[in-house]
Amino acid sequence: MVSKAGTIAPQIEKRARFIADRLIDSKLADLVFLPYNPRFHWVLAVIDLKSQIVYYLDSQLQQPYQDIKDIVNMGFRIFVSQKKKGSKKELKWMVVEGPKQLDGVMCGYFVMRYMRDIIANRSLLTSQFEGKKTYSRAELDEVRSEWVSFLSTLILDQV
Repeated sequence: MVSKAGTIAPQIEKRARFIADRLIDSKLADLVFLPYNPRFHWVLAVIDLKSQIVYYLDSQLQQPYQDIKDIVNMGFRIFVSQKKKGSKKELKWMVVEGPKQLDGVMCGYFVMRYMRDIIANRSLLTSQFEGKKTYSRAELDEVRSEWVSFLSTLILDQV
């Protein structure tokens, strides 16, 4: 069986088990961030374990791809069967209207900025990013700079 994005069924199960393992390692109050690239475009799913909601962010404001829903939902069912007996086994999905990209190539930086902003202010998920329409170049450059700094540290640690 192949999904619309070309993911073969065993791959879906493998990815779902990976998510279940991350959920088992997390704490109930944690948000679990899942950047995902289904078709040459980065999106973000954020699982709130306490409320059992998946917040879906797409800088092109599309609805969630079916394959990410299948993978995350299966991962959550595996997690529930292994760790949280008695909990409901389905997640509620909510699309968050966050800042929108104005070009076709910045989606990865938008996902990184979404994560950065949500970590700083969790309420952005429920406030639709307080109506913010897009990110400025300076806001995206902050993420780029942090990413370069992080990679530089990793590279220098390897030398």
